[in-house]
Amino acid sequence: MALARAGTMVTITRLIAAASLALMVRNAAAQEGAAPSSSDYARMAAKSWAAFECAALAGAASEKAERSRLFKLGYDHGMTFLYGLSSNKITDSDKATWVPWGFLSRIEAESRPDFTLGRVWEAAATGALEPVMTEAGKPTLLSEWSARASNFMRQKNCKIL
Repeated sequence: MALARAGTMVTITRLIAAASLALMVRNAAAQEGAAPSSSDYARMAAKSWAAFECAALAGAASEKAERSRLFKLGYDHGMTFLYGLSSNKITDSDKATWVPWGFLSRIEAESRPDFTLGRVWEAAATGALEPVMTEAGKPTLLSEWSARASNFMRQKNCKIL
């Protein structure tokens, strides 16, 4: 009986996630005036990756509000991209042109979108923070991380996201 309930909960969770994705896409289309194109969906993956990188840097720079804003942006765009991907709304050409390899390489068909985005967040954050924590292969001082992260945020133009 407990197993049946667990299966039902998984199904309900997936239905809620699918409904949420559909609403996000519908709202995005309403704001834009038209349904997103294949390249629009693919570009959302690129924006998601960039926002996750910047969120990690903002966290290291102790910019809590900016980290929260950027993480939400990355999550929302990532979920919309994954909806477009699962709905076959993205061409192979647009995937190859716009979607970061680090994002694509973490997608598994049987994984839930939130799990996939967790993997994407972890990869983007790790990549973004490596130059904050190391220089020329050697660890940097913890006291330097905030300033280094702020510099990388400026270099990546994180404020424009």
